[in-house]
Amino acid sequence: MFFFSFSCKKNENTVIHIPNKDTLWLKEKTVVFISPSLKKIEKLKKEQGEDFYTIADDANYYYANSTEHMDSLHEKYTNQNETVILAYKDGTKTKVIPKQKSDWYSILYKDRNFKVVDLINFTEEYSLFLNHSTK
Repeated sequence: MFFFSFSCKKNENTVIHIPNKDTLWLKEKTVVFISPSLKKIEKLKKEQGEDFYTIADDANYYYANSTEHMDSLHEKYTNQNETVILAYKDGTKTKVIPKQKSDWYSILYKDRNFKVVDLINFTEEYSLFLNHSTK
């Protein structure tokens, strides 16, 4: 199964996902929310015990705030787990966004620039990134 999202509007995301290679190709403005896979969640539960549920509840709260913000702006975003490879073209080079240690975070991408953002600061960082990357 292939997932293609193309937009005629210049301010919306264009994302091509090729599942067989677990790669999400970023083009134009894109917001990606990353969360742990089911396998990783099971591992975290074993490692963190009861603390896992507090951490996961906090992450879900900040994720909900972040997606509500995106929805209020009528902006698109995608949800992925940590197993996805995020890549983009920079001229003839392919660049891969490095994996993060955090289990829940977001990636902001625009014009061959990206920023890793903690969900706690998403609204502010999203605004700063857009203002900085449009100059």
